[in-house]
Amino acid sequence: MLMLQAYIDDSGSDMQGPVYLLSGFIGHVEEWAHFSDEWNVELHKNPQISYFKMSEAESLKGQFHEWNPDARDVKILSLARLIVPHVMCNVECVVSQGHYDLVVPRAISFIRSNSNAIKDRQLANALENPYFFCFHGIIIECFNRLYEKRLLDVIDFYFDQQGKLGTRARAFWDEMKENAPPEYKRFLVNEPVFGDEKVFLPLQAADFIAWQTRRRLDDLNERSVDAVRPALKYIRDRVPLFVNRWNAERLKDFLHKSLGVPV
Repeated sequence: MLMLQAYIDDSGSDMQGPVYLLSGFIGHVEEWAHFSDEWNVELHKNPQISYFKMSEAESLKGQFHEWNPDARDVKILSLARLIVPHVMCNVECVVSQGHYDLVVPRAISFIRSNSNAIKDRQLANALENPYFFCFHGIIIECFNRLYEKRLLDVIDFYFDQQGKLGTRARAFWDEMKENAPPEYKRFLVNEPVFGDEKVFLPLQAADFIAWQTRRRLDDLNERSVDAVRPALKYIRDRVPLFVNRWNAERLKDFLHKSLGVPV
């Protein structure tokens, strides 16, 4: 069994908000097993739900249909408290949608106009969504931070199902391994897995933190003075956060240095 596992989910996939992000948690294999058992028990405590999805909780739909807000908030905080003891850190990667729109479409046009190679066409397709940058950025962030802290080990990455987005991003896994720093290579073993959050319970924790984080960033963008939501504050106060942010300059630098695209 692998020593570490990272469970990651996305938020902002409609590409209509100020940011697109991936967020999730890293933990030891045995801790995730304990977490899954405890999470399942909490889900089925009255009032019970079959699975947790933050958007359903927020809108009082799906599993939270006909719930009252107070009961919903109690359930959310109870679940947040289960996450903390079992994880090492919260890792996230954020792309500014405005900066992406400013930089990346031009790069896609350049690639398509100047190459007919299959791999280049695949790259252009992958770049059509900020998911590509978040996917690779969050993996690199995990390795960078854990290496700095002398905690790096083999990590198995689990992402929520993404259809074509996931397939396109994972297609460049071999290139990422080849270009990784030498000290990371022996830890880049298995390809990332895309799974069903109803089957992989830790992905529900990733959905939890991804939604909460994007909502907080949306609030800040709107200059909201609202306090941090209790469940997010509970986790933020107790779990180290590793953040990788992409702005226009970073996007340009990556496209130019890694892909040879003039921007």
